[in-house]
Amino acid sequence: MQARFRPLPVLFVLTAAFGMAQAQPGASSNGHVLNLERFGAGVPGGWLLDGNGFTWEPETGPGRLGPGAGRLHFGDAGRIEITSPAHRLEPGRPHTLLLWFRSEPAGASLSVSLHDNESRQALAFEQTVTATPEWQQVRMTHALPEALKDCYYLRLSASGANTTLWLDGLWLGATDAELPANWQPAWHAAAVVVAPEAPWGVVAGNGPLRYRVRVAGATAPGARLQTRVVSTTGETAGQPALPLDTTGNWIGAAEISGDIANRFGMFRVEATVVDPSGKALSPMTETLLARAPEPFPAPFRDSYFGIHVKLTAPDLEAMARLGYKWLRLHDASGITKWGLIEPEPGRWVWHDDEVALARDKGFFILGMPDSASAWESGAQEEGYFSIYSAPKDPENWRNYVQRVVAHYKGAIDDWEVWNEPWHPMGFFKGGNPQRYTELLEIAFTETRAINPGAVLVGIDTWPPYWDAMTLAAGAYEYYDVLSFHRYDPGMHGYPNDPIDRIAKRLRTAQEKYGKPKPLLFSEGGPDVTVFHGSFFSFAEPALTGDWSWCADQYARMYLTTIASGIQRFFAYSVHNHTHHGHSTHMMVEPGPLPRPLHLTAAALAHFVDGAAYVERLRPAHDISAHVFIQPHDRPYAAGECTVVVLHANGLDPEPLPRPVPGDVACYDRWGNPSAPPTEALRSPVYLVASGDAAAALMSALAPAGPGAQP
Repeated sequence: MQARFRPLPVLFVLTAAFGMAQAQPGASSNGHVLNLERFGAGVPGGWLLDGNGFTWEPETGPGRLGPGAGRLHFGDAGRIEITSPAHRLEPGRPHTLLLWFRSEPAGASLSVSLHDNESRQALAFEQTVTATPEWQQVRMTHALPEALKDCYYLRLSASGANTTLWLDGLWLGATDAELPANWQPAWHAAAVVVAPEAPWGVVAGNGPLRYRVRVAGATAPGARLQTRVVSTTGETAGQPALPLDTTGNWIGAAEISGDIANRFGMFRVEATVVDPSGKALSPMTETLLARAPEPFPAPFRDSYFGIHVKLTAPDLEAMARLGYKWLRLHDASGITKWGLIEPEPGRWVWHDDEVALARDKGFFILGMPDSASAWESGAQEEGYFSIYSAPKDPENWRNYVQRVVAHYKGAIDDWEVWNEPWHPMGFFKGGNPQRYTELLEIAFTETRAINPGAVLVGIDTWPPYWDAMTLAAGAYEYYDVLSFHRYDPGMHGYPNDPIDRIAKRLRTAQEKYGKPKPLLFSEGGPDVTVFHGSFFSFAEPALTGDWSWCADQYARMYLTTIASGIQRFFAYSVHNHTHHGHSTHMMVEPGPLPRPLHLTAAALAHFVDGAAYVERLRPAHDISAHVFIQPHDRPYAAGECTVVVLHANGLDPEPLPRPVPGDVACYDRWGNPSAPPTEALRSPVYLVASGDAAAALMSALAPAGPGAQP
């Protein structure tokens, strides 16, 4: 893809070109629900851009609204799809969409649609038009259906061959049903887009929080970029204004300054172009940055922290800075799946460069021997699940396992046999517990023969019947580690929480056949839909969840994994770069950009990765104090230290029965130094001590009385 910045969505219905007019009665420009009018600066944060075969540049000459239009050039076969964030609109109320466009030569195709965020179905605004060299305007007015939900997103698709397409003047808002034929809103003179300099906007340790700026449109003498920063720690700070030139195409960079820049957590950068009097010349636009505490040095095989992510340099770099050490190759990167790497008998497609890149970034990899090519399974299905049928010939499966394990020996030494085989209508069509056990036995036997030091993960259970039936079929003998999946909307970390109960159940299930083997939480997350919390100011909590809740929820899911004696947790997922508000396990913003939950997980990794879990203390009935011994030198301690992760078991604060000793170092959920706590909160906090201070801390956290300890 040849995009220099991210574009955004739009909607269309065509009218003939007409003269510009001032805002008139019938609607108000402050009813504009999008932060995009001019396209020259690119796509604001929260918008999703997808496509290939195009370049996107600002039009410095006159656009339909003056300088600042967007100019997209399509090559031999270019396409682009732009999707807006989800916005709250009023069902039953008339809304109007406006968009100016033209192309040279004629022929560029534009499709526009408004979608219900829940069903993703197109609604009232839906049209395809063909652009000509003359400026034309999409102009639609519709009342949204009363029966549908109130959050919607806009999608614009465009395509062409050796064609240049111009876009300008996008507006969507509530209006009267009847508007004058030439009604126009009060357009801003300029547009600004800010974007992080670092991959995903994530830096670790003391690196600068830098961002790029692009301004397009009319910037008169004395215009400046006005910026403020809002942090997840509750701080807000204005930033020095940046003077702008008058070219109508200003490109620059800046970094967050002041005390706020030295904190760990997430930051929202809000930028507006203003004139010398402070009047806004552009809509406000945003981007997200993050500072994570220094991760435990990589590589580190015994890390608790895993993730699903695409094997690209920016994605891997961002995940490394956040403290993740393990990758699971499922649909984020299906480079070991049989259905993808042997599309025809004997023709193998290897991905050595991607694997080498991940290892160079310090990651260990959990490979996935699963799926089957259509030539083997006989499957006729198209799409995502087309490869997920049980193989018919065990010997062909054996050959595949031999080839993939041998090829990646030394680079991938951990293998999980099949993703969610308990799903006979999805990931394991035509399969059953007996067939799975047969495939598992073959994979175990061949992997051991080729790579004796390899680790074989099996069963991948969710419903209890699956592990019971596969164990009864003989599976116990053919895995080293037993895996499970769990998506859960609750707050974890308390004794006997759902993750802890799963661990106990799976250990008990194995005792019938021998000594319980280690457990792996190989896929899951804080919820089954989205609710992973956005830090954008326009985010709808009904769509994304409260960011503070989600941040605590995620860290505590990792924490309960550790406390339950499970090897590690592979969170799902940060490779679904869908539009902001889309409900499918999305833990990332378009861009991609992080969500706050990754920063609380980064703080947990900073303090406990490399440390041994000792025990859970309960200073009071509704308080947990997880005790770790950290033997390594870390930024918070030289030599061995005790790390305690403290939180309330419920959602309400709980007073500590005794004060935390004064010589104990205390840190908030982001990893920032803090005052000693007087109560346990929903949010994890970190207490660090060595020597006599550690002994005093353990005394202060000892059970308060009968019934306090589990």
